[in-house]
Amino acid sequence: MDSQGGSLERVWAEPSRKLTSEPEGPELDHPCAAPAIGANGAATRGTTVYTTTCTRCHGANGTTIRFAGDSVGELVRKKPNEAWFKVKFGQISGPSAVAMQPARVSDTQDLADLNKALANPMAYPDLP
Repeated sequence: MDSQGGSLERVWAEPSRKLTSEPEGPELDHPCAAPAIGANGAATRGTTVYTTTCTRCHGANGTTIRFAGDSVGELVRKKPNEAWFKVKFGQISGPSAVAMQPARVSDTQDLADLNKALANPMAYPDLP
């Protein structure tokens, strides 16, 4: 079923009907959908998660380790799904990447809280 109650077969059979990258309806309630990451988070709790789990390597404001030239906050604001994935599943080290252990933060609510906090450019600024 699509968000308007029709079958997906009907949607695909109607080429004039466009599918968007931002679905309407229940899909947005999923905590991993890009528009929803951090939407139900609490920035104060996210700051606590960051301070206790991330500060040691990423620094107090997320500017110690770069992600392709971006700070932690920039990564969250530009690529929320990639940031969520790296926090939950880790990062393999490579020529331009530092290794990060998986499951540093794995609880869905903690991830939402962390993303909400990191979305604040005043607390987690872009790199110059």
